[in-house]
Amino acid sequence: MAAWKDVLNEKGLEVRDNQWAEGNWSSASGAQAAEKLFEQYSEMDSIFVANDQMALSALLTAHTKGLRIPEDIGIVGFDNIPESAYFSPPLTTVQQDQYEIARIAMEEMIKIIESGWQGLDPVNPKSIMLPPTLVVRQSSLRVKEKEGGVLA
Repeated sequence: MAAWKDVLNEKGLEVRDNQWAEGNWSSASGAQAAEKLFEQYSEMDSIFVANDQMALSALLTAHTKGLRIPEDIGIVGFDNIPESAYFSPPLTTVQQDQYEIARIAMEEMIKIIESGWQGLDPVNPKSIMLPPTLVVRQSSLRVKEKEGGVLA
C-alpha cells in the first residue's frame, strides 16, 4: 500500500480513499473488495490486487458485472499461483522467487542464532530487496484500435 501511494505521489496523482479496498487474502474478501471498488470508484480502469487468490475473485466479480477483461478493466495479481495461468483470461501477476526468499531467510536466521551462541552482539535486522518478475498475461493486455487496424 505504501509503495502504491508513493508511486501515485511521484507521478503527481492524488491518493483518494475511494481508490482502494482492503481484503484478508481470501477469495471471498477479494470479491467483496472488488464489489466495493466498483461501487465507490466507477471510473477505474484497472485493479492491482495483493494476491492472486483475491485477484481471481475480482476477475469473477468484474465478469458478473458484464465487464470485459482486459478491454473494460485490467486486473493484476501478486503471487503467480499455478491457477493464475489457467483462469479466463489468464491473470497477469507479480512473481517472487519463493525458493530464494526462503534461502535468504534461513541464512539470516542462522546468523542470528549463531551470534547468540557465540556471545556476539545481536545481529541487527535488515531489509533485503529481491527483484520481482512481472508475468504478463491476458488480464492486463489492452488492445488499442486505430484507423485501418489494431495495435496491441
